[in-house]
Amino acid sequence: EPVPRLPFYAKSDGKGVYPVSNRETNMERLYLTPGEMIAAYSAAGRGKLNRPTASLLLLGILAGAIIAVAGAATNTAAYGITDTWTIRTVCALLFPFGLGLVVVTGSELFTGNCMLPITLLDGSGTVGQLLRNWALSYLGNILGAGLVAGNAQRRERLGYPRCLAAALTGC
Repeated sequence: EPVPRLPFYAKSDGKGVYPVSNRETNMERLYLTPGEMIAAYSAAGRGKLNRPTASLLLLGILAGAIIAVAGAATNTAAYGITDTWTIRTVCALLFPFGLGLVVVTGSELFTGNCMLPITLLDGSGTVGQLLRNWALSYLGNILGAGLVAGNAQRRERLGYPRCLAAALTGC
């Protein structure tokens, strides 16, 4: 059986396809080409698809909680502001810190895993692994956000009305 030919930006060691850097030929280049980006994401996707169940669920809960706190922070900051433009600006400046924390902590946000089919196209994973990852990260995100919303409702620490999380906790 003939060995499939790999694109110029990828190499294989028999276990998978990995990105190849052209730094040997072009030291000034500080970016990845689109092909190298796909190969790099595919290599990272293999690790995400093979992550243990408990780890994936706990990191999903962490990501959901971080995003819920970021949303609560933007709502709290905008609470007393009446000017629409100012509210949008304040929220646009605060919420990205939550996304940054998700990246820095390495937690599993569902939306970050929506590009994992690239790893399947590379032949490095299965549909079952993909669906498992999506289900566990989504469930973890909902649980993490629900924990934050439930805590905000029970304790009213964030100054919200008592029924803040009615959809999640049944006020």
